[in-house]
Amino acid sequence: MKLPRKKTIIIFSCLVVLMTMLSMYYSRSEAEEPKQQKPAVTTGKIWGSVASVQNSEVLAGAKVMLDGTTMAAVSDKEGKYYIIKVPPGVYSVTAIYPGYKSIKLTDVKVKAGESTKLDFKMEASGELEALPPPPPPAPEGVKAPAAPEKPVDAEKFVDFDKPVEPVGGWKALQANLEYPADARDAKQEGMVHVKALIGIDGKVKAIVVEKSSEFESLNKAAVEAVKKTQWQPAMKGDEKVETWNIIPVKFKLD
Repeated sequence: MKLPRKKTIIIFSCLVVLMTMLSMYYSRSEAEEPKQQKPAVTTGKIWGSVASVQNSEVLAGAKVMLDGTTMAAVSDKEGKYYIIKVPPGVYSVTAIYPGYKSIKLTDVKVKAGESTKLDFKMEASGELEALPPPPPPAPEGVKAPAAPEKPVDAEKFVDFDKPVEPVGGWKALQANLEYPADARDAKQEGMVHVKALIGIDGKVKAIVVEKSSEFESLNKAAVEAVKKTQWQPAMKGDEKVETWNIIPVKFKLD
C-alpha cells in the first residue's frame, strides 16, 4: 500500500530530526567525557661512555655508580653505560676500572624526564703505566694449564665497591706475561681486554677474550698471564664477592 506523499514527507522529516538529536547527544557526551592523561615521568637517566685518557680506547666493564645508593651500571663493549630510573636530585657519580684511577664527578643534577650525559676519561694508574715490557717467552716444552671453560649460565652483574687487583700489584700480572717470539719479531703491539670470573679465593674460574688485540698470539699470552696470576677478589663492604671483570693487558715493545 502506497503512503500519501504528505505522510511520507512528515515521516522522513521526523527521522531527520531524530537522527540530528541523537548525533548532538553523542557529540556532547564525548565532549564531556574526561580525556585520559599519560602518567607523569618521575625519574631521569644518567648515561655516557668510559674511555682511556691516554689513547681514547673504550673501557668495557667499568663500573659507574651513584654514590650513597645501590644504583650502578657496567660499561658495555663500546664503553657505554646506562643508569635508568634515577630519582630527581643531585648526585656524585664514581667510575672504577681495574688498573685505572677512579674518577668521581660531583654536583650531577638529574631531572624527571631528562637524560644526563656523563663521559669518563680514566687515567691508568702510575704502577700500571710504569711497568716494563713483557719478557720473552719461556723455553719450548713449558706449557701453561689449559684455560677453564666459559660457563653457560648468565653472567649476572654482582655489585662491588672495590675491584679486583693482582696480589702484589699489577707488576705481578706483568711478571706472568710472556711476549710471544713471533709477535716480538713482527713488532706487534696492542691491548687485550680479558674477561675473567674471579672467585672469592682469588683464582680464575673462567676466562675469555672480550676484546682482541687483532693478534692471536698476544690474545693467548694475555689469557695465560691472567690465569697464572693470583688475585685479590672484589669487595662489597667487608665481604669478598665473585665477579666477572674486564682486565686490560698491555703489550708494548721497548
